[in-house]
This record gives sequence, structure tokens and C-alpha cells, in this order.
Amino acid sequence: MNKKAKWKLSFHVFLVTYVDKWLSMRTIETLDELLALPGKNIAFFGGSFDPPHFGHLDFIKKAISIKDLDYVIVCPHSLNPNKNVEQIQHRLRMMDLLFETAHSKKIVILSPEVCHGIQNPIFIDDIFYLLKRKKKEVFVLIGCDSLEHCAQLFKSVDVTFIIGCRINRSEAEKQLVSKNLNCLFIDDIIPCSSSKLKENRETRNSYLSQQVKEYIEDHQLYWSNPHCQNWN
Repeated sequence: MNKKAKWKLSFHVFLVTYVDKWLSMRTIETLDELLALPGKNIAFFGGSFDPPHFGHLDFIKKAISIKDLDYVIVCPHSLNPNKNVEQIQHRLRMMDLLFETAHSKKIVILSPEVCHGIQNPIFIDDIFYLLKRKKKEVFVLIGCDSLEHCAQLFKSVDVTFIIGCRINRSEAEKQLVSKNLNCLFIDDIIPCSSSKLKENRETRNSYLSQQVKEYIEDHQLYWSNPHCQNWN
């Protein structure tokens, strides 16, 4: 096989492996798309997802089952979607591999641009108000360690918090009493965090999907980057 034929084959493999999968990703690109979602029960799940792992997926599936959610909108946090675009796109691709959005009818990913805006408390109030006008029940999925921050962010919004606890929930319950929040707990989620994955090889092997692990290796992210010396 000559060089030209090899290049064509390599390019075809790239298209089939990456571009085709990227085009199949289910994302919400505009607010109009978000507000037009059918169904009654809509949940938002924000986080860094850096990288996404089985703990995230387990939490989503249990929340869908408990509250019969029509959609879980996954919101990858970014302080500025115009910075480090490559890193954001890698996270989106890994999220798509884990959540299988092309096949899942209930999990969709919010674009970084819309997600950046939705982190503004005034913007959140407006969006949730419009969803309520459409007779939607709005839920927010959070971890116990994010309760204080989210309670402030959503303090003027009528939502139900679905709280996933990896550890004892007593501290979270104390906060709920003082803040009068509408919440329910899921206690038995997988005890994993993205930071632990970065620190421990055994944890990575247990809580990352094979597709995500292969993506990390192929793109030399995190611990597979030869220029990074701080990973175990």
C-alpha cells in the first residue's frame, strides 16, 4: 500500500471513529431547544466531569428511576467556554461515550456556551421561570458537598434538589433544616470522584468505562500525558 492509500485509509478510520460519533452526540445548543423539550420532569446535573465516571452515570440512572425524569440535562461547568476549547471538547466527547447520548432517550448534554450562561443566577431564575410556565417540574442533581453553593445559587427558584451522598448525609440534613429546601436523598450512589480517579490507578480501573479509558490514552490526557509527572 502506497503512502497516499495509507493516508486515505487513516483518514477514513478517523472519520468513522471520531467524527461520526461526534455528530451523533445529543446536545442542546440553544435556549429555545432547552425550553422546547417535551415531558414534564426535567432535571439539571452540573459538574466538571473531568473526567466523567460510573459515579456520575449511576447517580443519573437512579434519579431517573426515583422521580420518573423525562430528561436529565448534563451541564459541563466552564468558567469561560472560549478558553481551553480543546479541553472542553475532550470532556464533551468523554461524556458522550459514557452517557451514550446517541442511544439514550433521557440524557442530553448542554453546550458549553449555554452552560456558561446558565451559571448566572439571574439567567437561572429566568430559565426556570419559563420552564415552570410550561408546567415543568424542575429538579437539580447535586452532591452533598455542593449543597451550600447550590442552595445560594437556586435560593429564589422553586426546584427540588436530588442529593447524591457518597458519605454520611447528616451534615447535609442540618443545612436543609436551616434553609427550608425541597430535597430528597439518594444514599447508595457509587463512592467515586474525578479527583480520586486522577490520583489512583486502581480507582481508574474500577470506575472509568473502557471507552473513556481508551479515549484518554489515545489523546494523552491526564495521567497518560508524558509531560505530566504528578499522576500515579
